[in-house]
Amino acid sequence: MDTNPFSLKDKYILVTGSSAGIGKAIAIACSTMGANLIITGRDINRLQVTMESLNKEQNNEFILADLSNHDDINRLVQSLPVLDGVVFNAGIVKTVPVSFIKKEYIQDVFDVNFTSSVLLIQKILSQKKLKREDQFVSFLL
Repeated sequence: MDTNPFSLKDKYILVTGSSAGIGKAIAIACSTMGANLIITGRDINRLQVTMESLNKEQNNEFILADLSNHDDINRLVQSLPVLDGVVFNAGIVKTVPVSFIKKEYIQDVFDVNFTSSVLLIQKILSQKKLKREDQFVSFLL
C-alpha cells in the first residue's frame, strides 16, 4: 500500500482545459504523482504537447473536446473510464472595453467557465463514470 498522502498511483483523473497554462501544469503535476490521465481541450496540437510532458509509464490519453458543445460533452463522457477524480479547468477569457461589452460575450464566457463544468459532472455522474465513497455529490452554485 502506498503511504504517500499525495500519491495518485493507479488513479484515473480527468483534467479539462489541459492544453495550456494552469490545466497543463495540473496535468503534469498529477502525472508526476502517478495518475493515469485523460486530458481534454480544444487544440489538438497543444494537447499533444501536453501529452509529451506526461509520464510515459502511465496510461494517459487525450480526447479533443469543446466543452461548450453538448455533443462533445456526450462523446467525451462515453470515452471515459471510471474516474477517481476530475479537475475542472476549462475556461476562456474575453478582453473587451466595458463600453463594448455585449450580453452574448458574457454568456459565452459563463457557458464555458461555469455551465460546461456543471453539465459535464452531471453527465459523468449519470453515466456512473466517477468512483464515489458517498452517495451524494454537490456542486456549489
